[in-house]
Amino acid sequence: MNALNYYPTSWDRIPLAFSGLALVALAIVALALMAAHRDTLIARSQALACGLCIGTAGAIACGIGFLFAQSQTHGPAFFLAPDNFRMGLLGGIGLGLLASLAVGAFIALRSAAIAGLLIGTGIGLVVFRLIFGPTAGFGGEVGLGVGQEVGIIFGAAGGLLGGIVGGSIGLVIRRMSAVPAQSGADSPSPAHRGWRWPLIGLALGAVIATLVAVLGAQMGIFQFLVPYNGQIPDVPPDTSPAGMQHDFLFGVGMFAVGGALIGCFLGLRWMSSRGTGVRRHSVWLGVGLIVALICGLTFGLDHRYVGGPFIPRSVLPDPVAGMRGLLIGLAAGVVIGGALALVAVYISNAAPRRQVAARMALVVIVGLLLLTLSYWYTPLFAISIM
Repeated sequence: MNALNYYPTSWDRIPLAFSGLALVALAIVALALMAAHRDTLIARSQALACGLCIGTAGAIACGIGFLFAQSQTHGPAFFLAPDNFRMGLLGGIGLGLLASLAVGAFIALRSAAIAGLLIGTGIGLVVFRLIFGPTAGFGGEVGLGVGQEVGIIFGAAGGLLGGIVGGSIGLVIRRMSAVPAQSGADSPSPAHRGWRWPLIGLALGAVIATLVAVLGAQMGIFQFLVPYNGQIPDVPPDTSPAGMQHDFLFGVGMFAVGGALIGCFLGLRWMSSRGTGVRRHSVWLGVGLIVALICGLTFGLDHRYVGGPFIPRSVLPDPVAGMRGLLIGLAAGVVIGGALALVAVYISNAAPRRQVAARMALVVIVGLLLLTLSYWYTPLFAISIM
């Protein structure tokens, strides 16, 4: 089976490598701060690291799941098994380990906003598929599809909206349950206090994003184009003044909506904390989730061979053995990750300094997995031309 390998540049590896480097750097910084007894900065580093871990792994899973669903619903046949047993085993162990550690971090936080963000990402990709059809995610090369860049926009917007809805519901439930029984009838309910922060974040995010879009367009950094203009092969886009204005307004509008969602989500994270001492930590968790959402979708929606595995292909391709190795590797990776999570839980009952060391050790593992993912994991999806 042959495959068309689109986007020969490595632009999609950069966000993933950035996530891995950021996690390793955060772990090193947290350990250094532990020696200096800077508890506040340690808490911020851990919050940002947790957001990066959960968001990146969740977005990668959503992207790969979307591609698999496309192949099963009259879309292009682009499922490719690993070439051999060793390749599948290596990829399975890494992915299973990454998934189990991310699930453990999610269970530890138990945040309605995070659950909404992950669910909303999946819904956003479903809407992307419904609008642009079974070739969505591939661009004009396969007919009437739009590229993965549009899929990233839909997935990220859905994730942010889901995070806002989930966080709002969780916040209302938590604050209503915390209303003291002796409160008078005329005293304001805690559930109605502080909602100005999400609204301020929404407005401020929209304004900043609009300014960035206009400035980038004037400098030639952004080239806005309506998706339907870019998805029709062999038909040049409308370059008339009206058409160019339409494209410009569409691009600025997308920036404004994205900035508004980001600002509202961060405003909600600021509002959701009970005490002023941990508000910044909650915001840093939100920043990590936003950055990871974009990085994870960038790689998860990729449908070509990204890199070669560390283990060279020294044998003839054997897809059956490759799938067997993948399944075995997934099981082994989940077991290893679960064992590491249990060790971290056991250590968490010990002294605070040991808790920080255990968590940062897991962060380093996840960071190294993400940093090297594009070199040891060959995606299972590419367009078949056979």
